[in-house]
Order: sequence, then structure tokens, then C-alpha cells
Amino acid sequence: MSPSSKPVRNVILVAIDMSPEAKNVVASAAELARKTPGAELHVVHAVDPRAAVRQEANSSQPYDLIIATHSDFLDERAREARASSGVTVVGHLVEDPPPQAILQTAANIDADTIVVGTHGRKGLARWVMGSVAEAVVRGAACPVWVLREKNHETPQAEQIEPPCPDCVETQRASGGEKLWCARHAAKHPRMHLHYKNIEGFGAGSNLLRP
Repeated sequence: MSPSSKPVRNVILVAIDMSPEAKNVVASAAELARKTPGAELHVVHAVDPRAAVRQEANSSQPYDLIIATHSDFLDERAREARASSGVTVVGHLVEDPPPQAILQTAANIDADTIVVGTHGRKGLARWVMGSVAEAVVRGAACPVWVLREKNHETPQAEQIEPPCPDCVETQRASGGEKLWCARHAAKHPRMHLHYKNIEGFGAGSNLLRP
């Protein structure tokens, strides 16, 4: 088989923890895989040995049983991914700190895309829970898709106001033809169609039409 006729292989690696958001992260990755030609989906679940040892000490639960629980969780998510994506799905249970486990697994399977979730918390909780996604973004050698539940009502960044409900309704009602409600139409610059060049940053919204 010549190089040009080799089957397309597009490797998607999705990383999950045992949070409630894991099912949604897997579902999104499965949907991506379903729409990607030649996709194979790998699900990696990391068990930090240090955390498992602390759990063993605090709960008197044997280490092997803790690992078995994580393995069962991974298998369940992998079965869900296989059912919804229709592609080959491989599970990886790795006993390493999550960032290292994700990045090393991505290197081992020559991943084309990494999918990770973030809990979107602030303060110390963000530092602990969001640090995995941040470390993966910094260390990855391929594109990283970071998933977060949409919630513009409580923006994470300072000085970012939530959307105007009337503007959102105007956008939905007009199918995107209009972006601003009557109250904000004068505040925002007039949008431009694709055939008119935008003069500079902040000059307006670039609306692309087929």
C-alpha cells in the first residue's frame, strides 16, 4: 500500500476523572469522534498513587479495591463512548498524577487531539481542579479541546458582564441577522457583511454569509 493510500487515522484522547462532569466530557468526545473520518477514541483515566494511598489509609479500603473501582468506572465510560460514537474505543487506566498520565498517554498513542474537561471553579478549588487542564494545555504536543459548561451569566473573568437577555433573545429570534436589542443597538458598532473590510480592531462584528 502506497503512503498516499494509507487509511486515515485520527486519534482522539479524552481524559476523565470521577467527577459528575465525566459523562458529558465523554459524550462530547464521542460526538467528535463520530464526525471525524478515521477516528479512534482513547479514554484515559488517571489514578494518582499518592491520593489512592491516602484514601486507603483513611477508609481502610485495600489499594487493589480502589484501583478496581477506578477500572470499573473507566470501563463504563468507555462502553458509553463506544455506543454513541460507533468507533474503536480503547481505555487506559494509568497510575500516575493526571497531567503526566494524560500527556504520556497522548505521546504513546500519537494522539491528534486531546479532550479535557474543567470544572470552572474559582480560587483554591480552581487551582486544584483546573490545574490539570492548564498543565495539559501547556505541555501537549497536539491541539487540546478544553470543555466547560456554557454559563455567561456568571463569567469567570473579571470585568466581563453577563449577556443582555434582550440581546440574546434578539439574536435567537432573528437567527443571528440582528445582534443587539433596541436599547444596545446604538452602543455597539454596526456589523459588517463579509464583503466589507473591517477597518480595525473593535470596528464591528464580522458576519460571514455563504
